[in-house]
Amino acid sequence: MERPLYFPLTILLICMFSGCGQKTKVPSPPMVDDVYSVHYLDAGLEQFKISEASCNLYQDEDGTWEFIVSVFPGEPITRSEHGGGPKFEASAVLPADQLALVAGKVIVQKMGYDYDRHQNLSNIYLYSHNSVEDLRIEILEVSEKWIDAKLTGEAILNGGNKGSPDGKFSLRTKFKRDKKLKRSVM
Repeated sequence: MERPLYFPLTILLICMFSGCGQKTKVPSPPMVDDVYSVHYLDAGLEQFKISEASCNLYQDEDGTWEFIVSVFPGEPITRSEHGGGPKFEASAVLPADQLALVAGKVIVQKMGYDYDRHQNLSNIYLYSHNSVEDLRIEILEVSEKWIDAKLTGEAILNGGNKGSPDGKFSLRTKFKRDKKLKRSVM
């Protein structure tokens, strides 16, 4: 039996109006003090106490200034089916005239790859190494030993969003200043 010609057209119209093939917006996780929150598109929210958070402002060998943050998840608070906390590090390239790390400063690094220098600026690891996109760091308070900041970003964690980020993360904590911390990914 032959299908009528309108059958493929019907399928196409259903897909167009139901969102087939469209990227899904990942909900933003809650911002909780000293908690690393990750919201996965396919598995929901995970939260971890922060085991370690550090930062550094340094000048790379090529003269580029970078502000780096590194976060290691600790004890789980809520778990999803993934069962693992993604550790990450991310760098933001700063112009030489914008190096002051002061309360109220917002640092944004839209992409996790520096196309001018052909280097990865970030790494988030769950099952594989991926890049942190739309990194936003808001500095709240500064001392000689730490920087209190809010951090948000997104990444492809499981690949379930048609090549777009399928995970978002957020945290607020005091990042210990570590003069030895430098970007480990290239």
